[in-house]
Amino acid sequence: MQYRRLGKTELNVSIISYGTISFDAGPDKKLSDETVAACLNRALDLGCNFIDTARAYGECEAMIGRAISGRRDEFYLCSKSTAMTYDEAMRDLEASLEALQTDYLDLWLAHSVSYGERWRRIMQPDGEYKALAEAKEQGIVRHIGASMHRDVHVMRELIASGAFEAILVAYNVVDGEYLEPEILPLAMQHDVGVFCMKPLAAGGLVMPAASRTAGLGGPDAVVAGCLRYVLGNPAVACAIPGMISVEQVEANMAIGNDYKPLSEQELDELRRLIGRLGLTFQYGERCLHCGYCLPCPQGINIPVVLRAAEMKRGYPDNVKYLADDLWESLGFSAVMCDECGECLSRCPRGVDIPAELREAEAAFAGA
Repeated sequence: MQYRRLGKTELNVSIISYGTISFDAGPDKKLSDETVAACLNRALDLGCNFIDTARAYGECEAMIGRAISGRRDEFYLCSKSTAMTYDEAMRDLEASLEALQTDYLDLWLAHSVSYGERWRRIMQPDGEYKALAEAKEQGIVRHIGASMHRDVHVMRELIASGAFEAILVAYNVVDGEYLEPEILPLAMQHDVGVFCMKPLAAGGLVMPAASRTAGLGGPDAVVAGCLRYVLGNPAVACAIPGMISVEQVEANMAIGNDYKPLSEQELDELRRLIGRLGLTFQYGERCLHCGYCLPCPQGINIPVVLRAAEMKRGYPDNVKYLADDLWESLGFSAVMCDECGECLSRCPRGVDIPAELREAEAAFAGA
């Protein structure tokens, strides 16, 4: 297994680590204790040394505690709290430690600091951050950070504050939540550790066995390629895919054991494989943001225009302003597109780009 330093935490984490939200995904999707124990123990045996969970993940903490508390010195443990206040957070920490059957966390995160109101509230004198800082000072947690979605303005403020050592962000080959232009380089600049949830688009890129194609460093070309893509960003310490079987654990750990960055040829193969699947993702996006449609003869930045439309369509109301900001920065009008068709012949997903551009402009009409 290969390991990387998680920013200023100085934790050397396995590049393929373990996300556990799928252990308890509801009554009809809850794993048995036996399956959880088999998966986690196999992951540890294969060199995984970092496990992420959260107080909000149902019974996941207790499942982990029952499965591997006897091997606590073999792995780093991260949990999260959605609390707004100091008192609520301290109660969450006590409950997490009890469920996990441990007396400390290696990393404790403010969970989903994904909009301005939550960010401002947790940083007030009686807010959640006071609990994170105090628990670190007391040695109950070794390091502190935050998990975050979508709101790049909040991410920018949080990273630059110097108050957090690591961030957990959603990042994958089809939806990087617009982190690449600024946020990931900013985290590197401030030595804030980055680890990535949803490297397989929340399971959307885990293919049925019948549709798998060998290649790209693993038995499942898409899964292997997606994990290698995420790890290819120099800001990323590790990916935390969810794994619900020993077979998935073994396949993913093998990627971490023999990791090599994607070549340009392999990245092209990955994008074309995903394109042929014809999928639609979390925010209704069909565009793979690969940039193959560029350059546009009319100078239209097609992937960014379509990204703004996806944000407008799919983002929660309290962060839709991000879509408006991105749109305004483009100065785009659909009349700029003369439907020459050059982009259509290059798109691996087969997106009707002129139609998408018209839909994008209609979505922002009057914005």
